[in-house]
Amino acid sequence: MSALIALCSLLIAGGAQDAPIQKFTSKELAIELDLPKDWKVTRRRGGEVEFTVPLGQGISPGEIELFPTDYRGETGTWQTIQKGVAENMKHKVERQWEEELLGVPLLLTKTTYSRRDVAWSTLTGLLYSDLRFKIHFRASAPEAGYETLDLLWRRALETIRTTSGQLPQAGSPDRPVISNTPPKPPKTMVIKAPEETNKGIVKAPVVVEASDGEHQVFLRIPEGWTSLRDESGRLSLSHPDLAGPVVITIQSVQTGGPPPRAIMKLSGDSLRRYEKVDRRTEPAPKVNRAGSVLLYILREGRGEGGALATMDALGASEENGRYWLASYTSKATLDPKTTALLVALFEAMSVETSR
Repeated sequence: MSALIALCSLLIAGGAQDAPIQKFTSKELAIELDLPKDWKVTRRRGGEVEFTVPLGQGISPGEIELFPTDYRGETGTWQTIQKGVAENMKHKVERQWEEELLGVPLLLTKTTYSRRDVAWSTLTGLLYSDLRFKIHFRASAPEAGYETLDLLWRRALETIRTTSGQLPQAGSPDRPVISNTPPKPPKTMVIKAPEETNKGIVKAPVVVEASDGEHQVFLRIPEGWTSLRDESGRLSLSHPDLAGPVVITIQSVQTGGPPPRAIMKLSGDSLRRYEKVDRRTEPAPKVNRAGSVLLYILREGRGEGGALATMDALGASEENGRYWLASYTSKATLDPKTTALLVALFEAMSVETSR
């Protein structure tokens, strides 16, 4: 089980990389990133950098440009500037929203346009910190490869760390900016994979017949939950104390790919529904009571229609190569009782190939 825990731990450390990584350092921004080794890095004057990203056969490579930008205005003014630039270039502004990275606002703008009669998309971002030179990026790709580029870039951003070892603060026009020049780096801290805690495994009592897409499997859930399968075959779980269903998908490593990639995609799909993320909780991977490696991600913030909360989870078994994915959505902040109910479900669930 330890190998699977270690694999899931990579998500916490910055995303699972399918290929060997290279460490990228920007002295101007005082940051480090872990990038796939097949990314080409081109450095320019003034600390500007371009990453060329392979996106698959038949698709032009993606382009990610990184700029140290000295911006000291309001966040709303920045977004207005980005919208104006896009309109002047005859690009369509698809969306402007705000996320969070390193605990500070990440201002994002997505645009679409045509390049040599091919549809392209660009994601522009500014990390609105209190540092003088802020992280400003522009990630562009043909429409056919944009989702892949977006996923790869987000994985890379999850590995970001400052060379000083100190987290930045949110920026403000009312406060003086701080130099990016870092002090002497601290000693390297080694983070070990979580220890196994699967002694005394307890299987949940309720057995639900399910499928991994090719074979019949059995999902074990705790008492008090009811399973339902709709006309499309989608499995969901309901509980009297829960406002909505928990949508369940069961996959095998052979058909669905590695568990870390699956939860990353599920979490990424949820993230795209937010205009602003106010809170994100992602505990370290652990072995649940049923012996599966458990990882879950809770987000709360605002979506297009108002308040939004999502909880995505993964439970993976190294013994049979199956894993479950769970997703819950609420139009209100999750209270402690609801959160505890969902966590208790995730702690108990497992997938088996026989009863």
